[in-house]
Amino acid sequence: MDEENSALFPFGWGLSYTRFSYSKPTISRAEIPASELIASAGKPVVTVGVDVKNTGSVAGTEVVQLYIRNTSASVEQPVRELKSFARVQLAPGEKKHIEFSLGFEELSFYNADLKQTVEPTTYRIWIGGSSLATAETSLHVVE
Repeated sequence: MDEENSALFPFGWGLSYTRFSYSKPTISRAEIPASELIASAGKPVVTVGVDVKNTGSVAGTEVVQLYIRNTSASVEQPVRELKSFARVQLAPGEKKHIEFSLGFEELSFYNADLKQTVEPTTYRIWIGGSSLATAETSLHVVE
């Protein structure tokens, strides 16, 4: 109880000969009606983008990971849930813009009646190189 109880290495963490930096994520829409999300029929309705830069002196490959958290669902949700990832190769000093698409499949969950649904809520969205990513934005699903 009084000892550190976290993993030695976070999920997605790995060694590299270089370092990467992330810009603040941008989102195509900060608010979306739940009815539009449900009616989207699996098509993406929101795009989240981030710039990733190799700040080291050698070329490297980074796995850019997108995590979400549903902050007020009617059923308890994970603290961070991996929803997408992309592998990107960058030369020293090179920067690339990476985009992830989110739709009903990524933002829905199973409610107490075991029906896949979306409810009005706020999603916290993180993008980074591991589950401890700090680059954050949010999406509001409204009535």
